[in-house]
Amino acid sequence: MSTYIVAFVVSDLKNLSMHDGKNTVWLREDVLPQGKYAVSIAQAVMMLLENYTEIIYELPKVDQVAVPTLYFWAMENWGIVTETENTVLYKEGHSKAARKQDILFLVAHEFSHFWFGNLVTPKWWSYVWLNEGFATYYEYIISAK
Repeated sequence: MSTYIVAFVVSDLKNLSMHDGKNTVWLREDVLPQGKYAVSIAQAVMMLLENYTEIIYELPKVDQVAVPTLYFWAMENWGIVTETENTVLYKEGHSKAARKQDILFLVAHEFSHFWFGNLVTPKWWSYVWLNEGFATYYEYIISAK
């Protein structure tokens, strides 16, 4: 495992879990219900990626941590994805339907990095385009399912 993908979070965020705690989204309490869609698709995305790659995800769980601000939209780490809060929020009756597609793209892309970027990492930064290329490819493949 590359050291650049190690992360931990210290916060007072609250969580929503599904699938026996294997998939959890962490958010501020006042927006917690808006994280239901992001956590609800996580297990299906993981299963599809495992099927396509024929490699089982080895960690016992995946956390999505949504923070109000982040330099990037999201960052995949080993077992945890940090995301900008506004990229994973969906409010039933208020958000546009296309918002679900955006969230699915983000989750599929970041989870793809567990295989392409985390499990297999290029030798040097000049090849990081491979990580992004595979993650973008699988983002569209998974989202089409």
